[in-house]
Amino acid sequence: MEQRGNGKLVLKILVSTGEESHSKHDKTMASGPMALFLTLRLMSTIVVQTWFVPDEYWQAPEIAHRMVFGYGYKTWEWREGIRGALYPTTIAALYKVLEILWLDYPFWLIHLPRILHALLSAWTDHQAWQLSKKLYGHSSGTWTSICLASSWFLFYCAPRTLTSCVEMALLTASFRCYPWRKQKENRSACYLWTLGLACAVRPTAAVPFLPLCLLHIYHTSSKIRLLVSYFFITATLLGGTIAVDSWFYGRLVFVPWNFAKFNVLSGLSSHYGIHPWHWYLTQGIPATFATHLLPLVLAGVSQPARHKEPLIVCVWSLLVYSCLAHKEFRFLLPLVPLCLCVAADYITLKVSKHHRRSRHSSTSRNGVLAYLVLPNLVLAFYISAIHQRGPLEVMSALADEVGPPPSRARFLFLTPCHSTPYYSYLHRKIPMQFLTCEPNLTHKGNYTDEADVFEKDPEAWLQHTFGEGFSHTSLGMTGRINDSKISYDPTRESHKPLPSHIIMYNVLRIKLGKFRQADLATLLDINISSPTHPETWSIMLSLLKEEIKAKKRNLEESNVLEGEKRYFKRGDLSTKQAEKYWERCGVRTGGGGRGQGMSSSDGHDSSPTKKTFSADDDDAPELPRAEVMRRLREREEPILLFGETDHDAFRRLRKLEILEPEVNRGQRNDFQEALERVDQAYLNEILKTVGGEGARNVALLGEAITMESVIEMARDLNTSTTNTNELRSKVILKFVELMLQLWGSKHNARPEGEKMSVRGKMDSATYTQTQAYLKPLIKCLKKRSLPDDIMECLIEIVQHCLDRDYVKANDAYLQMAIGNAPWPIGVTMVGIHARTGREKIFSKHVAHVLNDETQRKYIQGLKRLMTKCQQYFSADPSKCVEYKALVQ
Repeated sequence: MEQRGNGKLVLKILVSTGEESHSKHDKTMASGPMALFLTLRLMSTIVVQTWFVPDEYWQAPEIAHRMVFGYGYKTWEWREGIRGALYPTTIAALYKVLEILWLDYPFWLIHLPRILHALLSAWTDHQAWQLSKKLYGHSSGTWTSICLASSWFLFYCAPRTLTSCVEMALLTASFRCYPWRKQKENRSACYLWTLGLACAVRPTAAVPFLPLCLLHIYHTSSKIRLLVSYFFITATLLGGTIAVDSWFYGRLVFVPWNFAKFNVLSGLSSHYGIHPWHWYLTQGIPATFATHLLPLVLAGVSQPARHKEPLIVCVWSLLVYSCLAHKEFRFLLPLVPLCLCVAADYITLKVSKHHRRSRHSSTSRNGVLAYLVLPNLVLAFYISAIHQRGPLEVMSALADEVGPPPSRARFLFLTPCHSTPYYSYLHRKIPMQFLTCEPNLTHKGNYTDEADVFEKDPEAWLQHTFGEGFSHTSLGMTGRINDSKISYDPTRESHKPLPSHIIMYNVLRIKLGKFRQADLATLLDINISSPTHPETWSIMLSLLKEEIKAKKRNLEESNVLEGEKRYFKRGDLSTKQAEKYWERCGVRTGGGGRGQGMSSSDGHDSSPTKKTFSADDDDAPELPRAEVMRRLREREEPILLFGETDHDAFRRLRKLEILEPEVNRGQRNDFQEALERVDQAYLNEILKTVGGEGARNVALLGEAITMESVIEMARDLNTSTTNTNELRSKVILKFVELMLQLWGSKHNARPEGEKMSVRGKMDSATYTQTQAYLKPLIKCLKKRSLPDDIMECLIEIVQHCLDRDYVKANDAYLQMAIGNAPWPIGVTMVGIHARTGREKIFSKHVAHVLNDETQRKYIQGLKRLMTKCQQYFSADPSKCVEYKALVQ
């Protein structure tokens, strides 16, 4: 409130001093407008909380975030090289400072660039005010300040990280330095420096200045000298721009040419919308200028000679912009300060003329002031604080939902492309996906981008992306992220993982009728301004009605209210739902019989799970008795129970195989399953790329090595006193190479039929995968760069393997992989401070598998070599791990 009060006070001072002496006027104007501009623009960083255009987030902060923190989405513009690197590099410098100071919190990453833009906008306003005084004298500066401060569009765009805002600032500074009117004899071309920077940020900045440059050359008497200055400044800026852009892209890039080729020559910009030629005249300019349009038009009509050159710039720019098919409001932003100077000069002349003729000059001034300020004030508040604020609010909600690392969150944005900010606002490296809308860069026939494909058939797109299992029956993600559960569907392994949260506009729910909120995921509506909004209550009531109807329909289909029954037990409903689920999954429920567990008095199984997994004779062909006995022994189950027939034993085996498909796996956590899915995807990729002879034989690396030579080196390790680290690395390296050679030789010696079988191909792929996993370890061992703590663990494992004590080797592996650090409690804590040596106490016992993906992979490969070592060099069963499973 105090800021607004100060702002009104400044306006009052500016208007009331319009007819005082120039000296007093200059003192007031030197400090008053800048204070006003700074107050308004900094206030805009707080008020403006709405979404405008995607470029605000995707063309600078997102790229800067990727440059500094290593992750962030790079849109197609940056792959094609049509964006200059100068502007995002500036934002990246801010992010880097925050990272160095350990202040890289989302709050500062979001608001520091906005504050920088607010200061830049205040400086732009001051440049426009000085331009007005240069063009029309000191008297017009007062109303120029009022027009700039009351423009809703400038207030709306001031804190936004748009390249058009930077273009506007640099162009306004160039306009102020340009020699207008009788100053054209001035041979100075210093305005080209700021103009060149504007073109480096956005090449369209050259359009407004093209007629001014020609007029400057035409009117000056020393054309050769001016042209030399033009050439020198242009060559310098052009060379610097090419150097910066080429450094950023990693190749030679000329951004202005790529920009012109995409937007003008190829016409691909029309992919984002085609507007009629008169769009700027009928929609763009009226909406952008609002109440300032009337004095601007009157100035152009009644005083064309006075405003000749500014009008030439505006008309020429509008003519060029209108020739392009794609048009946007922000493209007019660089022309707004110049146009407001023209409108302010007209108001100044009319108000001063009316003051000389009428006694009620103050009334007329206040009327004009109210006409300019009040409508723009209402419009600026609504557009900046209410309209389209959902995209920013949803990112705040997502930040709250992510939780502490490691997070299982996975976000899916089912919105028009680039409708929300991305990693630059969230600042968390979690999987996210949105609907892309890239243009037809490859000129394919009948091209349709991903967003349009989704719009035509959302349900089909979801099933194509996430598999047929993406439905209200197989996707059950309810509650918050940490409590979400995703049903497993084997047919969906080749598709993308299911999201934990889905972000969509509420109107999309109509098209996703059967995907209910409780069945899909945590849905976040975007365009609801507040919980008390009437639209919010109507949507909530409609969803409640739909949910009640769906529950009634499910009750009718489940037949739990048969006959005259008016009530039912929840257990009956659960039983019906379980039967329906397993029928849909393809496992039939059998009747009562032997080997099916305990039954209730009415003949039904009291355990739905056991009843569900009973198998009939028709489920699968019955196996021979010998095979049934062998499989039961593998699972350490009795081959025959008391009173059990051979057929009952087969059905018991079937039940075990369905409930526990794999032997010796036990319970698996989600992270372990995720790691195995990553490894399996890598194996599948190897199987796809390997064909012909490569699928039969595997490549053997290194020279021939014997087990005796490795054991001899290990003995030298125990007796040697010098160069221990080098000898350790050599022992581990030779052991790894020996195991890989033995493994590969065994593979290549297999019969041809076994090599071509599915199992043979999978074994070959596993060997190739292990080789790839162990390459970083082999490289570190050859360079003697393996960390000491990992080196100690590895040498202990190798020594135990050489001694054929695989139990101790496995214990050492678990010690390295899992760690054995004590809890950080006890005497190590003194008050709120930790002892200085506390880190050293635990550093040796911290696990290394999860440090990064590379370490996890080569330690996993080492575990496979340990298994092969036990197979190839047998030992006493008491010193082996899972000896029975291996010998079978």
